[in-house]
Amino acid sequence: MKKCIRYSFFILAIVCSLIGITLSLYNFLFLSVMCLFVNNIIYCLENLNDRIVLLMFHVTIFVFLLSRPLIEFCSNLSWKNKYIKNYGTDAFQYSLIALGLSLLFLFAGGMLSDKYLKKKRCCFFFQERKNKYKDEFVKNLRIIAEVIFYFSMLMFMIVELEKLWFMRGKSYLEYYTSYASTLPYIIHVLASFMRYSLCIFLATFPSKKRTILPLGLYIFSAIPSLIIGIRNPIMLNGLFTVIYFCIRNMNDSEEKWLGKFEKIGMVICIPAVLIFMGAYSSIRSGNILVMHGVGKMFVDFFYGQGVSFKVLMIGYTCIDMLPQRQFRNYTFGGIIDYFLHGSIAQNFYGAVPLDNTNNIQNAMLSNNFSHNMSYISKGEKYLNGQGWGSSYLLETFVDYGYIGIVVYSILLAIILVIGVSALKKSCFGGTVFLLITTQVFFAPRAEATGFLNFIVQIRFWFTILVCFLGAALCCKKYDINSLRSGKDV
Repeated sequence: MKKCIRYSFFILAIVCSLIGITLSLYNFLFLSVMCLFVNNIIYCLENLNDRIVLLMFHVTIFVFLLSRPLIEFCSNLSWKNKYIKNYGTDAFQYSLIALGLSLLFLFAGGMLSDKYLKKKRCCFFFQERKNKYKDEFVKNLRIIAEVIFYFSMLMFMIVELEKLWFMRGKSYLEYYTSYASTLPYIIHVLASFMRYSLCIFLATFPSKKRTILPLGLYIFSAIPSLIIGIRNPIMLNGLFTVIYFCIRNMNDSEEKWLGKFEKIGMVICIPAVLIFMGAYSSIRSGNILVMHGVGKMFVDFFYGQGVSFKVLMIGYTCIDMLPQRQFRNYTFGGIIDYFLHGSIAQNFYGAVPLDNTNNIQNAMLSNNFSHNMSYISKGEKYLNGQGWGSSYLLETFVDYGYIGIVVYSILLAIILVIGVSALKKSCFGGTVFLLITTQVFFAPRAEATGFLNFIVQIRFWFTILVCFLGAALCCKKYDINSLRSGKDV
């Protein structure tokens, strides 16, 4: 039954897209995008065990990119006119085509992943835990990662509390323009181990009781940022926690992770969080908060979060004005800037350092599309702390055109589906996947590959080395040849 409904929406999407493109009827083009979205949601629901993370990524696509146009479409069929008037027909058409292509090829990537998993190919990431690691090794890895997590969490909270101390009596925009830490460098290094060690710990599949405190601290660690006015960390941390509980609940035959208490808590908390986040923009800017009905507040939340649909058009109009450099790439901007402007580059060949504030260096020298585009479109307002964010649809399009959106969407879907299998079968593969899920859900409104930046960072590999090597050395009977071959000792 689900497949019949899904096929119907897929065929309807094709028909609407042909009508929309041929006759320039953009309402039909938008309907095709929504039909593709429904098709993808049903597809994910057909096999939640493997596709739950892909499903949640589609939820964030709806929240950040589809919710606002859907609300406007339902309230006024002439909704498109204001966008065409402000940003032009080409920009509006691009936003719909980019969304449609991404949804279509996210679906295609999911289908390819299914075929791959059915063949049960064996590689480093997908070897069974019982064949790759001894129980003793996994237990040691869990203990070492947990100890490092608690220590690094203490350092992380010191860093966060310094931000709160700095922000006394200041508006949240000043954080983006003038905050600079005065803590010793070693504190920041140790604090950076927190997220890595947490994911290593969770990848060992600890008991539910043992995970509650670490995950509770992980959510709590985002509260200082929320007080400052930054919503992203607590939203990502909370979503990560829910995803982890769902994955464990569907794949743990020994323990129930989503019981009656957890389900009731989710039913109560999720609407409350959505309402609060919808009102938070007014709270942090000091505006008067006007209370409406619950339904109106839900609509306001989705309409406010859906601003990234407008950002697509703003970014498109800025393409020709972006800084021209000998080498420029936004899709892998964070990774490239790490090598071109990171501490190693600064020490070895005097590279210009780039921080996290809104300044001319970031606006002109970085490969961060958000900084470049926000400076072009906002000017002095950008330097005063305002910005637009970004989107994987913009960054891949600027670098590689529509083919970039297609390839990125396919690869991302493959990562999000196959990654769940990696989590089930390998501690290292599970660690990498969990780290990806801490950031990937913001790709519709942030950097295209920001969730992969950790791969090139020395701190990540140092944490991996300490935890995995330490766990191996702590084994009573450690046989390197057996560990390599995947046999039990």
